[in-house]
Amino acid sequence: MIRLPWLWRLIILAGLALPGCMGTAHSADRPSLTVMTMNMFTGTNFEELVAAQDLAELQAAVAVTVKKVVDSDPAERATAMAAEIARQAPALVGLQEASILTSLPASGPPVVEEDLVQALLDALQARGMQYGIVSEETGLNIPRPPPRAMSN
Repeated sequence: MIRLPWLWRLIILAGLALPGCMGTAHSADRPSLTVMTMNMFTGTNFEELVAAQDLAELQAAVAVTVKKVVDSDPAERATAMAAEIARQAPALVGLQEASILTSLPASGPPVVEEDLVQALLDALQARGMQYGIVSEETGLNIPRPPPRAMSN
């Protein structure tokens, strides 16, 4: 038996359930639905953070990760993605790796450093397009370790 990721099963089921909505041929008696999927890659796979074994490695990993994210220019990518979405005007957009990058200061509440979804929504709104979040799933959450766990 071939096991398919849930997303592909969903796409296959949608294709079976909505045969008139698939493809580019349209007729007056068949409604159509345009969907799009995009990967919002953050610029890093966070491997440095996951591999950190002590506080010094964690601090170095954070610096490397932040540099990768900044170098990937999330705002510019969100603008380019918004342009593509505006060009296609899909009814539904599925996003992967739509990250919210949050820092945890030594004291005080978490600080959102980059919210890739909000950047995309803002870029779409600037183009006069209104999209909203229908559903979201947390895939990877790397919390700050307790102080005793990361002692030098």
